[in-house]
Amino acid sequence: MERDFRIKKAYTLVELTISIAILSSVMLTALTTFSNVVRSRDRISKENLLYNESRLVMEILTQAIKDHVVDYSENYNQNVLGGAFGGNYNIYATRFVNPGENCTDFSDGNNSLESLLLGVPPNDLGPCGSTTAGRDQWTGYNPYSADKRPEVAYNENYASAFCDDSTYGSLKKCTGGSNLSENLQMYLISTDGREKTIFVRELIPDSNDSSKNIWVLAYVQMDGKDSNNDSLIDQWTCSSKFTCTVGLTPNKDDFNQNRLPLTSINQYYEDFVPLSSFDINITDLKFYISPLEDPGLASSEEASKRSPVVMIAMTTELADKTGFVQPLTLHLQSTVSPEYAEIETYKIK
Repeated sequence: MERDFRIKKAYTLVELTISIAILSSVMLTALTTFSNVVRSRDRISKENLLYNESRLVMEILTQAIKDHVVDYSENYNQNVLGGAFGGNYNIYATRFVNPGENCTDFSDGNNSLESLLLGVPPNDLGPCGSTTAGRDQWTGYNPYSADKRPEVAYNENYASAFCDDSTYGSLKKCTGGSNLSENLQMYLISTDGREKTIFVRELIPDSNDSSKNIWVLAYVQMDGKDSNNDSLIDQWTCSSKFTCTVGLTPNKDDFNQNRLPLTSINQYYEDFVPLSSFDINITDLKFYISPLEDPGLASSEEASKRSPVVMIAMTTELADKTGFVQPLTLHLQSTVSPEYAEIETYKIK
């Protein structure tokens, strides 16, 4: 029997090295591609979450503004007077009233902020018999005159629902030249004038890591009451659907940027109640309102002879930033035409 002693060919060390290198390269490419696909799917999923939740917030705001009236009285109360929510409800309207003259010495009537803060309405300082002199009158201007400053001609930029240069102790002065007001809160009122809705950006603090604090959209509603049966709302308290912690009005500290961490889940639902998902962080939310005056009251001001418009500008990001080299942010903007109704808040007697 003959044996075959021919040498069989085998792979050389170089060939094995090259083969292993090629195989490793292919496997590495496959793993990288798979990893990128997974990361891409995760990013797309989070992008969709951010977009959908942000659009929901914008839809909530848009629909609410469409169904309500801009609450110019509350804007004046918060921007100029700094009162509790729902307070000083009738004062804004009195800024458009000329209290007339005293029938004896023809001095101006009472319409300065010092008296308004005490709840004293404009008045003509006494009856004038059968004459019409001295009676309170709607003027269509805010302020109704140079407001006891005869050396200064009337200028509608002196005062609005959002600022006031013509009154003593105003919290916000007017910069002039703009017919658009930037606001961090949105004050709305129902068309029948009996329900207020307030939207704010509320801080949800993290008790362990302040870098994980988030801001959400929150709201509260208040009900109006006519306590003296004169057909005018004069008292505002939190709706029974809400738990308010400052008497019967919402707590302003509820959306303060220095708010302390909450000790109970129930605290999330006191005062302003969160509306948006905790999955997103609303880093910026502004409401631009025009015109600056209630068109019904400011009937003589040219800039206010049009329907109100509200522009919403919002920036959001994911509350969970894991897996992102750069923060994923979204900017949304919408312009809304709210309802309009002439809501009576003051009567000339």
